Amino acid sequence: MDDAAYFHAIPKAELHLHLDGALRPRTVLELAKEGGVPLPTNDLEKLKDFLEATDRTASLVEYIEYFQLPIAVLQTGPALERATYELCEDLSKDNVRYAEIRYGPWLHTQQGLSLTDVIRAVLTGWAAGRKAFGVEGGVIVTALRDMPPAQNLSLAQVAGRFVSEGVIGFDLAGDEAGHPPILHEDAFRMARALGLNLTIHAGEAAGPESVRQAISMGARRLGHGVRAQEDADVMATIRELGIQLDMAPTSNAQTKAVRRLEEHRSARTRRPSRPSP
Repeated sequence: MDDAAYFHAIPKAELHLHLDGALRPRTVLELAKEGGVPLPTNDLEKLKDFLEATDRTASLVEYIEYFQLPIAVLQTGPALERATYELCEDLSKDNVRYAEIRYGPWLHTQQGLSLTDVIRAVLTGWAAGRKAFGVEGGVIVTALRDMPPAQNLSLAQVAGRFVSEGVIGFDLAGDEAGHPPILHEDAFRMARALGLNLTIHAGEAAGPESVRQAISMGARRLGHGVRAQEDADVMATIRELGIQLDMAPTSNAQTKAVRRLEEHRSARTRRPSRPSP
């Protein structure tokens, strides 16, 4: 068995997966035609250039631009259901047994869907995909850093209604610089009171103080957290509280959270060798 086949065969868990960053290019093409969404090209191969970030991406802000086209085509219930179902199928093909799919419901209300409509559509796709492909896990509802805190508070209230239906967590994402987590403390207090687990993107485009605030708000999972290494006290807190960091080395290199992939802390950690057959 070669390395590719070996790693494909390993049962996997996917803990940091954005729905709007995981659409099939062909699905984007088809949904755009159905919804009248203009595309930069109708050539499927060329379309991938507008959906897949590269090492030439200059910053997190530029990286986020790659989500805009998928978001534009995910503005109806059927589109959200389809994307979620297809993602479950793709995960199954990669032998992912457990997955947590996150997305920002406010981004999908541009054509009249309510927050309830959006969450229900994703959960419908998740339930169908879970049944068809045997993937376990759940859905993480994501608040947006650059939105008014009151809107994220209302999102937490709506998300809490679906705790028993597959919503398992509440997240905060978006351009981190200039948008400290603490601005959305009320939303996270509400989410926790309603039984949601808390995770926050922190320590990517902003430094250790962002990580410190996220932990103070009750997050016990952090998206990225790579810049926590700049502060020994923050690192000590992470160790003491057992905070989990969702490491994404390739993404961190593309967003320039680290200058090069080789400089990522996880890349400097000695990896265990592959067991003998």
